[in-house]
Amino acid sequence: MKKGVLALIGLVLIFLGALGILLALNGKSVGYVISTIPYTLKITGETTFNESGKISSNGSVELSEIGEVIAREGKKEGVILNVENNGNLLLNNCRLISKGETDIWISSSQIQSIPSGENAEFIFDVNIPEETEQKDYQAEILLNCEEHTFSKEFIIAVVDGLKAVEIKEVKEKNKILNISYTFDNTDFVGESALVEIWIENSDKVEVKRIVDIFPINKDNLIERNVLINLKEQPAGVYSIYFALSSDLNDYLKKSFVIGKSLTTGEVVFKVVKGKGTPYLIFLLVIGLGVFFVFRSHRESLQEGHDKEHV
Repeated sequence: MKKGVLALIGLVLIFLGALGILLALNGKSVGYVISTIPYTLKITGETTFNESGKISSNGSVELSEIGEVIAREGKKEGVILNVENNGNLLLNNCRLISKGETDIWISSSQIQSIPSGENAEFIFDVNIPEETEQKDYQAEILLNCEEHTFSKEFIIAVVDGLKAVEIKEVKEKNKILNISYTFDNTDFVGESALVEIWIENSDKVEVKRIVDIFPINKDNLIERNVLINLKEQPAGVYSIYFALSSDLNDYLKKSFVIGKSLTTGEVVFKVVKGKGTPYLIFLLVIGLGVFFVFRSHRESLQEGHDKEHV
């Protein structure tokens, strides 16, 4: 093979390998396909093999994290799933369906198409039957479109917990958590209430704890709003706990997500779940490119040496 071709192939491989590593470092899901054309490598996040072994283009979507859904028996909780279509296909007639042991608890009647480059909010309800055992249940929701199906796993935690507190909203901006909740003082006596609030990260490590103290007035339902400074920029799934300071074992728990998590359907492999194999592949690609460049350079030196001795 000509020296110039070898050098060109080597440089292309080095570039593509470096590009793949950069995508992996940025948390992108990267699939790879090697075509049947000699010395041609194609890297794409939207390519896979179908059952016949042929290459087929598919959609790539970002599904927002659901985290942990906290619910009480006999109650209904509404959950929002944000879907962003990052692929080049229109996803038609998408709807949410569930599978697994919690299948009959989850329902949604929404049907919606998602154009390329746009996002949509899908809402589903979690209905917990009476006398359901209080524990964590593994659940899975499927975004079923005519073209492809994407999935997201999450936990449904059936609890009893502190019934006086109802969490309305948890928002984060610039490391500050803005928490809105209501306190029902129907069964309480005294001049004030002390509600202890603490936050744990996904590793169950406590990152912040405060005590919200407020007077108990004649109104049965008291609206509260508290701000919590997390100091460091948070990301991932967190859990927030509410309990009366007099009884920390009787608490209400809610999970929430800060930041986004990428889920891509039907790719050859996913960098999100395990980066070791993709990194190794891209390093091998770079190594192969370096080998071609070195070989081309060596042949050039050898050719020049031969000419000098002719």
